[in-house]
Amino acid sequence: MSIEIETEQTQEQIDAETLASLGAPIYTKNFVLPPITAGKLALLDLLDSPLISGKEMTKRDLWIAAYVITMGKDAMLPINSALREIQALGTAKDLAGKDTAYYESYLAAIRSSSSCFKEFDDALMGFVEASGLMSGDMQVQLMSSLEVAFAGFSLIKTDSDSKKKVV
Repeated sequence: MSIEIETEQTQEQIDAETLASLGAPIYTKNFVLPPITAGKLALLDLLDSPLISGKEMTKRDLWIAAYVITMGKDAMLPINSALREIQALGTAKDLAGKDTAYYESYLAAIRSSSSCFKEFDDALMGFVEASGLMSGDMQVQLMSSLEVAFAGFSLIKTDSDSKKKVV
């Protein structure tokens, strides 16, 4: 019995995604990313990573993806702090918009939030420097490897797909 899948992927892309889904590490010339787990995918989705959303990838997006995939649970603390600050800022902004008495609290929240973002940025940049990801060559290698590993997610049917891709 064979299953036919309508896709524009190469066999190399399908093979790489299959290996990644089974827990194989992602190898580049000078860098090894550990297996991508469901938790790491959820965290990348929470961060609106272009690897999940399909948006255009920036250098910072690439670094964040490598950081999340490599650090796993250890990436959670600084990311959690930053995301909670974003949520708190949104709440403070809403309150300040409804009642000017809350405006000072909103300004205080803005001032205090910079430390949480700094914690995340420091952790991210420490990882980038330690792993050699500042190098343009390393970024190209990593991006190519991630694109191949994540290519299989295009096999998952979405509401906007016109072709049948579900097995």
